Amino acid sequence: MKARRTLAVPLLRAVAGTLALVFLPAICGAEKFVYLGSQPDGVEVHVQVSPPVTLADGKRQAWFRTLLKKAQPINNENGETRQYSEMLALNVSDCAKRTMGAAAMVYYDDKNAIVARFEIPRNELVLRKIKANTLGDSMVGWLCATHKPPPIVKSPGTDSPFK
Repeated sequence: MKARRTLAVPLLRAVAGTLALVFLPAICGAEKFVYLGSQPDGVEVHVQVSPPVTLADGKRQAWFRTLLKKAQPINNENGETRQYSEMLALNVSDCAKRTMGAAAMVYYDDKNAIVARFEIPRNELVLRKIKANTLGDSMVGWLCATHKPPPIVKSPGTDSPFK
């Protein structure tokens, strides 16, 4: 009987993780997002109003919504090319190292239909150093703020927030 319980726990966790990925975009769709900043090309980034979640390993995560000015192609999980105009990303940050990466990404078309979704297993998540004075810096600042989010970056300076 003990062997069944041992196998059941990882299975239940996997099912819970899958259900979270399926339902979180719908929950986040109902969640309020506020403008955080924009890239030089006009792409806007919004952040979920709810405070970031602190994970067991001390990293922090929150949902960010990216709104494109013009639809772009994305290859979905089946290799099909679809057009998306919005992306919802679950970003994770190691605040002490000023690094960040996306643990999940859900892409939507202009009719709010999901056209692609990806989830990165926690043990495969790559966190990258973030350049100072970029929109990415503002995102990490918001994730890692202890009291209130930092001011919105009006001029991010570069196209890429990564070094």
